[in-house]
Amino acid sequence: MFKAINAVQIHASLDEIEPEVWRRLVLPANWNLEQLHLAIQAAFNWWNYHLHEFRIGGLRYGDIELLTEDAFDDDPRVFSFRDVHLRDFEQGATFSYLYDFGDSWRHTILVEGRDRCEPNAPSCLRLRSESQAFLTQAVTRRLLQTARPGCRDGVPCRRDCQ
Repeated sequence: MFKAINAVQIHASLDEIEPEVWRRLVLPANWNLEQLHLAIQAAFNWWNYHLHEFRIGGLRYGDIELLTEDAFDDDPRVFSFRDVHLRDFEQGATFSYLYDFGDSWRHTILVEGRDRCEPNAPSCLRLRSESQAFLTQAVTRRLLQTARPGCRDGVPCRRDCQ
């Protein structure tokens, strides 16, 4: 019997940083790029203070209003990050995520896997950074709170992966 995927495993790594800094996340497949942005923010312990965009196949995805506010006529068109979902990517797909246009924190995003999993909650499987001070449990809790403000203390809400 066919079972639709409900989870996507993502590997997000900071480019041009030594030693390598990365996060591996399992997220609901129905999440869009806006929600992926928030998950990356939570996983890297950032606070969503700067502009950001995704580059997929040479196209820009992000908040259209913010990214076109001061744009020039020859700037590439921006597509809405709300229209692309994680389930739309095949396993092995890669694309980039740029956070903070001033400091240019460029990330490579790799879709490592697509599956059906329980419980239906986002999680952070593994972290790697110069400082191992990040705790998987704390990041997972923040992911849950970012994804669904009604969830508390890492208790999964079963609304996301349906």
